[in-house]
Amino acid sequence: MKTAGYWACRNEIINAHLDTPHKYEPFTELFDTEKLDEIRDKYGADLYKESYADALHEVMELSNLTTHLRALGVDCKPIFTPDDCHVNYIAVFSLGSTTAQRINEIATKKALCVLFQCPTH
Repeated sequence: MKTAGYWACRNEIINAHLDTPHKYEPFTELFDTEKLDEIRDKYGADLYKESYADALHEVMELSNLTTHLRALGVDCKPIFTPDDCHVNYIAVFSLGSTTAQRINEIATKKALCVLFQCPTH
């Protein structure tokens, strides 16, 4: 069971993720830092730390997956669910140089679902 306020805080952190991460050597910035500061002030440091660790993991997993798929020419976007009742998704708009079956295989390894918004044959 999560701490009271966890899901609201986690959802706000997830919503602060950048569509295109900022890459600075030697690290990548995945979130809008000003928004993160506001969220930490709103929820307090302890709840923020708990929620941030989980949100960071989710965003990194989906960021790595979308980067991999985009390298295959796939036009896709991550979709985060607001609670623990569902898995996160990848919305696919074009298959690029791969197949729907291969995209499903890649996503399944990360425990993600795929929503195809394009012809898959």
